[in-house]
Amino acid sequence: MERNTFNILFYIRGNKLLKDCKVSIIMRIIINGRPWDSSLQLCIEINNRDTKREKVIGTDEC
Repeated sequence: MERNTFNILFYIRGNKLLKDCKVSIIMRIIINGRPWDSSLQLCIEINNRDTKREKVIGTDEC
């Protein structure tokens, strides 16, 4: 019997700045080792991220 795997990851695309110093949030779905990336159409200001804890600071939306 074949084993199936499924993972969902959310990450900030910090290497591509949008206007007003904002970065987009990306969702990566991995099914059986094959990744698919999709933009969530959400963004945060680059200053609102904690790189040490890998979290977003605050609750403001774009």
